[in-house]
Amino acid sequence: QYHHLLAGFELKRLALAYSWRIDWPSYNDLEERVLPRPDAFYDYATEEFEYARNSGSFAGFVSDRLKLSESTELTLGYRIQSLEQPKVVLHSPYVDLTHTFTSGRATLKFGKYYQSLYSLKENKNADNLSSTFTALFLSEDGRKIGESDHLAVGVQIDSLPWALSLDAESYYKGRRHLATAY
Repeated sequence: QYHHLLAGFELKRLALAYSWRIDWPSYNDLEERVLPRPDAFYDYATEEFEYARNSGSFAGFVSDRLKLSESTELTLGYRIQSLEQPKVVLHSPYVDLTHTFTSGRATLKFGKYYQSLYSLKENKNADNLSSTFTALFLSEDGRKIGESDHLAVGVQIDSLPWALSLDAESYYKGRRHLATAY
């Protein structure tokens, strides 16, 4: 039996600042062919918008891969992240069980993931040739940070007839509080 231990930490600073004014007094035929329409920036945007937030986070993780038998490995992981804005601590476990057999392998994985930033995408109006940008925002409520539980089951078979192989995975993603512009 062996262990393969990994550990680390991450420190981040975020400075998000947006300021725009969408006000074009004239919009002639030539401008319409060359410039994006004023509402192309965001279909929900106000003509004037200001947003400025700073935040930071500190995270630590540990992971251990254990060989349970000659053909079975188990990886256990854990990540803890403390956000400055909103003030919240996030816990993310991870499990990966892999069994190797003569002609392939089978896997079972679980992980919990968080999305502490959410994005609002540009207007996807088909009349516009330009794609402006994506704006990132901080969650204002720590109880509503986007989160997702991922469960994956997979099988890989390498020795099928005619030198074919099969690699199949099935996913379940239990999502909560994911913000979207659509």
